[in-house]
Amino acid sequence: MDSYELKDLPEETKMRQVNGVWIKAS
Repeated sequence: MDSYELKDLPEETKMRQVNGVWIKAS
């Protein structure tokens, strides 16, 4: 599974993309 994290965003708004779907990083 490919996952991508936007490290440019704050921790609270950091999200990652899994299978083309954006989810909030816990």
